[in-house]
Order: sequence, then C-alpha cells, then structure tokens
Amino acid sequence: MNDITVIYYTSNREDQEFEERIARKLLEACEGVPLISVSQQPMPWLGDNICIGDVGCSYLNEYRQIAIGCKMAKTKYIVAAEADCLYPPSYFIQPPPPNDQCLALWDNLWILKRWRRDFQKKDWSPCALITNREYYLKRIEKSLSKLPQDSESKVAFSVFKKTTRVFVRGEEPVINVKTLNGIQKNTRVIIDLKPVMVLPYWGQAKKLKKELGL
Repeated sequence: MNDITVIYYTSNREDQEFEERIARKLLEACEGVPLISVSQQPMPWLGDNICIGDVGCSYLNEYRQIAIGCKMAKTKYIVAAEADCLYPPSYFIQPPPPNDQCLALWDNLWILKRWRRDFQKKDWSPCALITNREYYLKRIEKSLSKLPQDSESKVAFSVFKKTTRVFVRGEEPVINVKTLNGIQKNTRVIIDLKPVMVLPYWGQAKKLKKELGL
C-alpha cells in the first residue's frame, strides 16, 4: 500500500545503543515508506524528525507525540512504530483497514522480556496498528481534551474506548521488547499459550537478545 506513513514515537528513555539498534532495524524494514519520528532527543537520521524536547516519559506525552506525527503526515493512513518494538517488512505493506472508522491491529504480536529467554504471546497493543490518520488524530485529540479531569493513566484507554477494532493476520511477528525503561515496566500476556523459543523471521529469542545488546 502506497498511501501510508510510519509514525515513530519515543521518549528516548531506553539505552541509547539499544534504541538505535531498534531504529536501524525499523529503517531496513520500512525502506521506501515515508517515516516521521517524534522524539524527545534529536534523531535527525530517522526519517523526518521532530524533536519536542525532554518533556518526560508518560502516556500523555506519548499520545501528544503521536498526534504531532499524524498532523505532519500527508498520507491517508498511518502505521505505529514504538521505540522498543521490532517490525518485519510485511508490517509496512499490509492492506488498508476495511473502513476509515476503525483501528486495525496486528494479531501476531509477541513480548520479549530482557529477563526471560523466550517469547510470550500478547493479544494486541497500540504499538502495532494501522488506521486512518484523520480518524486516529481525532480520537487522540478528543481524549487529550478531557485532561486534566481525566487521569493520565486513562489516556490510552480513552483513545481506544468505543472504537471498532479489527485484527490483521500478520504472517510475521511484531515483537515488543521489555527492558524496564519504558512507561510500563511489564505487560500482560496470554497465559494460556505456551511461550516459544523461536519465532518466524526473527529466529531464537536468545540470539535476538544478544543482537540487541540485552
């Protein structure tokens, strides 16, 4: 799909070398797709970079940064890219959502924790989605407009509240890496599914962690 922009957002709280390895892999995977990075430290080498300064690591600032990226983008659709996630090339050539009033979520999503040697399955996350840019921006701006009455921890919940969510069957996994440096120190996984040591495209968890410097 041509009418798409990657929106990368980061608070730059991860280890610098680790985040740069993640970002370099992102550039390789999304080659040829427009990329806008919204960061709190300068990253001039990562697409069209917007540095907003060190405003802090929070859900509130995360969605403010996404909104900035959506406003700068010119395409009809955007795909999310977080600073602690690994994306396969197929993530950036997926078909558009079935309609412009929904959030399409990549269903092949796994968690790689720094302190574990395997991959754990997660159901969904805003770190792996494609959606209509204007629709997502309106959802975010509506949620942010409720603050400070709405607590910061509810920003993400508010953005996704009463939305139509559809799932995209991703043949290759998206991996969310947990290092304890992000907003959320841990995350819920699907406990009924057995962890795996190897994933298609990415290979062994142990080898991938070494490659990322973990």
